[in-house]
Amino acid sequence: MDGKVLLLLCAALLGGVFYLGTHDITLGGGGGPTTRIEASSQIVNVRHAEIRRALIAEGYDENDPASYVRERDGRLVVGGPVASTEFLRPVFVDQVLANYHRPVLSETPGKVRQATEVQDCRFTPPAADARLANVFSNATELGVSFVAVRDADLSPLVHAYLDRVRAEGAPKVGGIGAITGKMNQLGSMQAVSSASVAGPFQYRAMEVAVTETATPVHLVLQTGTGRVLWNLHLADDVRISGVSLIGGDLPAIANLPKGVSVEVMDGSTLAACGVVPMQLPRASDPIFQAIENGQVPVDLARIGLGTIRDQVEAWNTWFEAQFGLRSDETRIGYDNSAILAVVGPLPQAEADRVTYHTLRRAPVVMAAADEVISKDLMDSEDKLKSIIKKRATALAGGDLASLAPPSN
Repeated sequence: MDGKVLLLLCAALLGGVFYLGTHDITLGGGGGPTTRIEASSQIVNVRHAEIRRALIAEGYDENDPASYVRERDGRLVVGGPVASTEFLRPVFVDQVLANYHRPVLSETPGKVRQATEVQDCRFTPPAADARLANVFSNATELGVSFVAVRDADLSPLVHAYLDRVRAEGAPKVGGIGAITGKMNQLGSMQAVSSASVAGPFQYRAMEVAVTETATPVHLVLQTGTGRVLWNLHLADDVRISGVSLIGGDLPAIANLPKGVSVEVMDGSTLAACGVVPMQLPRASDPIFQAIENGQVPVDLARIGLGTIRDQVEAWNTWFEAQFGLRSDETRIGYDNSAILAVVGPLPQAEADRVTYHTLRRAPVVMAAADEVISKDLMDSEDKLKSIIKKRATALAGGDLASLAPPSN
């Protein structure tokens, strides 16, 4: 069957849309392969001559925020200093936030309190007069000085440490980092330096600016993957009526006003409830190229795409039952490497921009964790190694040396 005909059939099967929801955006020029690092996720100084030349060579218009958003392999990827707004329309970050800067590792969050774990797989409904703001992020590239783990995260590290002690004897100071090499081979850790224990559990910042003042706002903050620390920035007179944290690993929010209720269902809770966040594939998704190339049989493609459609509807049905609106029609946020999401109208003048709040001593509300470390990454590394060694020692009956192989 001709590939174009097949794609039309797939479009009919999926309801005629490949992008998320009912709103599309116009992407900037280009869109082809690029050598630029698209996951930079930092404020790009386009006045820098080298960067500027690269942008122009790729067809970027440095004055057009849409030019920094590309569709790649079914995902909307951000490659510059832009924020997502309603209907995924991009704007420059400095149009919204005043005094923004990339998070620095010396800015460590402050007091942490636990969010309310959702019971019976259902969130408390938002207040009747609140506006729903549905914001999405995958883990960004903006690492921050915040690490949290569950016992389930630590257990394989502790046992890998014990295995090494049995094979080689107790590691010398600093030697514990080598256990991550074994963990990487087991596929239990993210692709990080084998010298890093804390790295896979480090949080990434996603900024959220709220400018809506006409009604209270209920924030639904969806994490696709990884550990996201949502950093909140509120315009004057903004009222946050509640926060619902969904997905990811131990999601957290910083700089939330006191007294605001926070409920959480992270990725493991969603899975236990049989809830699977899904979206329809976009036209650039590799599945369509595979179909066109004949790598996927037509009958199998029909079944697979029909299953995806059903899963998307199941996700949106569950979401609407919680919050009164579908996820795919309300989502704010790109798939990869976004910096900021904006809820509400854009500032009309420079003086109206929202003040940026750093993470320094910022209060944090998060899902329940067994160990939380609010230090720079080097100190977090030492602390986590100490925790692993302490737990391993306890499992060894208080004497690691007793596990060491006999000396020759």
